Amino acid sequence: MKSNIKNTVMSSEECQLNILGLVKSNIIRDDLSQIFERIPNVSSKIVIGDFVSAYGDVDACKTNSIILLEVDKSDIHIAEAIKRYKKSCGEKQHRLVVVYDGLDDSDILRLLHAGVSDFLSLPLTAETADKSILRLVTPRNQYSYSGGNTENNKIISFVHASGGVGTTTIAVNSAILLNSLSIKERRAACLLDLDLQFGCAATHLDLPGYSPVMDLIDRPDHLDSEMLDGMMVRHSSGLPVLTASEIIFPIEAIGSDVIERVLHLSKQRYEYTVIDMPLTLASWTDTVLQNSDVIYAVMQLNVPNIKQLRRWFTMLDDEKLSDLPIKVIVNRYHYLGHFRQDNISIQQASESLGRNIDYMIPNDYDLVSHSLDQGVPAATLQPKSKFVQEIRNIMEGIEISTKHFAKD
Repeated sequence: MKSNIKNTVMSSEECQLNILGLVKSNIIRDDLSQIFERIPNVSSKIVIGDFVSAYGDVDACKTNSIILLEVDKSDIHIAEAIKRYKKSCGEKQHRLVVVYDGLDDSDILRLLHAGVSDFLSLPLTAETADKSILRLVTPRNQYSYSGGNTENNKIISFVHASGGVGTTTIAVNSAILLNSLSIKERRAACLLDLDLQFGCAATHLDLPGYSPVMDLIDRPDHLDSEMLDGMMVRHSSGLPVLTASEIIFPIEAIGSDVIERVLHLSKQRYEYTVIDMPLTLASWTDTVLQNSDVIYAVMQLNVPNIKQLRRWFTMLDDEKLSDLPIKVIVNRYHYLGHFRQDNISIQQASESLGRNIDYMIPNDYDLVSHSLDQGVPAATLQPKSKFVQEIRNIMEGIEISTKHFAKD
């Protein structure tokens, strides 16, 4: 596998990373070895072996040491073995990373509780390996904001005026663009699909699985930043996504305390947390809105959408939340030369809402349909399209310099 990893320079004060990989096949061994050889200050040993051999081959006293374990469905007792091993290490802990194929949500959650701190899904392609491996070998304090200054980290929420207006499409592409920031600048984004019942961000991105959301209901105190990160399903671009649950459950089953903790941890760990809100109001809706640095209300230019969004603004006024940082986006705006094709003008919609229309995203039915059918973001398929460019402009409005985005 050909890797495009560029040198990542660590300061001389950083201790060298010692990585042991225990894998099941020569192919995985060779792929990982080639990747790690390209990264300075990393000493790796990738061998065919099982977890028991890790006891003698890694120095638990080195806090930056990493053990990679290839795990599949046949390793039914691996979680208990990991627990025993972590206990034997005492305070001299190092990271356990699972390279996996074929594990389901319950398997991943069991490994998280056992002490696994990160996951890499197979197959490792050149496209996905670079960001994933660099994330592993980067010192934690350069990605995790726990205990640090999170003032510049932002929570960005997208609200649906009604179903089918394209909110999820905009949220997904926004997250992809934000996550395309240079890894050298230590900026990162994540996507939280908080439409926990019927969210479809995973479908938009053709993700292989679902996040074990159900297991957060009764265990909010067990959730920390590394566990949240481990629960994310990784897109091929490197974007971490907290997907909706595979099992449909009452939206009120998750309380405000859980959501607030997720938001707190996400803002500590990621510079940009992009949230796709549920269409249904929940007890924790206000919690998300009040913790958001910017809220985008997405609508189409028609009477039903205007009425629904106006009702939402009235509700916010009644709850004394009228000062929230809300921007209104009109999606699928039609143009024909210099003349609009919509029956309602932007000015009419603005007057009816009592709010400014801040952004208009042009209609590009073919691109969006193609994107959804393939499970590939429009920002990846056609980065120069007017549809993607307008979303890029919106993201740049969050005090993000144009130079930070990849100009293809």
